[in-house]
Amino acid sequence: MFTDTYNTDRVEGVRASWERYGLKARERATPITHYLFEIIRVFEKCMDAWGNALDTIDGLVHVSLDDLDNQAQVEDFMFDKSFDRSKDYFVALQLLRLMDEWIDEVVPSIKEMKENPIVERFPLCAAEANDNFDAAIRNMKERADVVQKRVRKKQEEVNSLRDGLFNATSLREATKAMALNQAIYVFTVVTVLFTPVSFLATFWALPFLNNPIEGSGVVPEPSAFRNSFIIMPLLTYALVIGVAWFVGQHNGTNPVLGLFGELWEVLGQLITSAWSILPHMPRRGNSRSPYP
Repeated sequence: MFTDTYNTDRVEGVRASWERYGLKARERATPITHYLFEIIRVFEKCMDAWGNALDTIDGLVHVSLDDLDNQAQVEDFMFDKSFDRSKDYFVALQLLRLMDEWIDEVVPSIKEMKENPIVERFPLCAAEANDNFDAAIRNMKERADVVQKRVRKKQEEVNSLRDGLFNATSLREATKAMALNQAIYVFTVVTVLFTPVSFLATFWALPFLNNPIEGSGVVPEPSAFRNSFIIMPLLTYALVIGVAWFVGQHNGTNPVLGLFGELWEVLGQLITSAWSILPHMPRRGNSRSPYP
């Protein structure tokens, strides 16, 4: 004799598991019902795993009031020196995007399975199978909506933190770039001011221009020596200002001319201050000296 493998308690346990998800135990639709039960059970485990992933992302993007009171913590949220936080935000956003897309595809796939012509070929169990399909779709949709709402809310939080990080970093880099541009402008102005004089000093120091007069040993002063130190710098400055004005007209701004104006004002103030500090000789008047 064969042992009776029909276990009543086990069957009742399976039916109770089906009914927990809204599946009805019908004899003619038992294979389809058990298949839907396995799909729902695996889907539930996947949702639990996605929930754990969302909990991990919560720890990454969570911001409390105590964090806002801490200046160092606020700067850590705003500035990313090592790009670690940017990488974390990027990975979190990609995971959230994959979660959202995967959840969007699950329920429609079950609906397509319900409308499959193979199910319609069995009219005896088609109605019972459709009822279980509707219950499975309803159960999965309720669970998916809860997780999907949380995913999309978490996407907004990560996007807000990432945008704040990028905006603060961009502003910081723009400030550094402005300071660097100002340093370059100052360096350019100083170079333009002293290059003509340095060039002329080097030019007039050439040996063949400093030959002494025969028999005297005295080096005569060239006739264009003094005039070159006046004309050449003035021509250079005029050319530079003209080029800066031309470029500024095409770009809509005149940063170089503005810098020249500011530099000229500063030089004027320095000259005026120096002149006021220098001792001045008393002017001669028509009055007689009190001394004989």
